[in-house]
Amino acid sequence: MKQQFGIALLQVLIITMILSTVALFITKTAKQQIAYASLFNDKTAALVLYRDTRSKVLYKLLTETSAPTEIPDWNVYGRPFSVTKNASVWVQDLSGMLDIHYINQSKFMKLLESLGYNEDEAFEALNKIKDWQDENRISLYFHPEPDYKNGAIHDTSELYRLNLREDLVNMMKSNSTVHKGGRFNPMNSPDSLLRGILPSNVAEQVIAERTTSDFSTRRFSIITGIVESDRVVLYTSNNFQVNIEAKVGTAVIAKKEVFKLKPTKNSPVNVVEKVVYKYD
Repeated sequence: MKQQFGIALLQVLIITMILSTVALFITKTAKQQIAYASLFNDKTAALVLYRDTRSKVLYKLLTETSAPTEIPDWNVYGRPFSVTKNASVWVQDLSGMLDIHYINQSKFMKLLESLGYNEDEAFEALNKIKDWQDENRISLYFHPEPDYKNGAIHDTSELYRLNLREDLVNMMKSNSTVHKGGRFNPMNSPDSLLRGILPSNVAEQVIAERTTSDFSTRRFSIITGIVESDRVVLYTSNNFQVNIEAKVGTAVIAKKEVFKLKPTKNSPVNVVEKVVYKYD
C-alpha cells in the first residue's frame, strides 16, 4: 500500500512538473507574442506618422511662399523642427549649400580656415577633392595622382577615400551637395556655413535675425552687403534635402530624401535621392 502511494505521489509530482513547464512556456510565448504585437503596432504607427509628416512638409514646400505660421520653427536652412508630435524634421534648401562638383575656392578656403587649417593645408585638401574628380591622372601638384576617380562625386561619403581629416569630411557633408544647380543663396545656408564664409559678427547677426518673422532679403543685404548677382540669388529654390525621423514607442523610422519640386507641373514631386537611416 505504501509502495503504491509512493508511486502515485511520484506520478503526481512528474505531472505537476510537466504542467508547470508547459504553463511557463505558454506564459513566455504569450509575453513574446504580446511584445511582437506591440512592436508591430509601434512600427505601423511610426510608418503612418512618417508618411503624414512627409506629406505635410511636401505640401508646405509646394504651396507656401513664406514660413507657415502654424509651424513656428519652420525653416529651410537646416535647423531641426517639429511638424507633428514625435516627428522631427530637417529641411535644407540646396541653393544654400556649396556645389562639391564646381568648388568655389574662396568659400571653401574660408570654411577650411574656420576649422583651423592654415592656407597651405587648405589648398592641399581642396586640390585633393579637385584631383579626385578631374578628367586626368596628373595631380594639381604635377605628380601622378595616387588615387583618382576622374568623375563627379556622387555621394559625399567618397571624401573618406581622400585621406582627409574627419572634421573636414563632416564639414563638407554638412555644407555641400552633389545635387547643386543654379546660383548660390547664402540666406538659406546652414549656420555652420555662414560662420565659415562671413565675418563672425555678421554671421551671428544673420543667424539670430533670420528666425524672426520680419527678416527679409533687404535686411539680409543690409547686414551682409550681399546682393543678387549672376552668381547669387536671394530667394528659395525648389530643390530640397528633407530628413524626417518618426518615433512611436521603440519603433524608429528615419529617412533622407532629396526633392526637385515643380509646383506647376503634373508630376510636381521628383525624388532624386533616398536614404533609409533607420527602420527599427
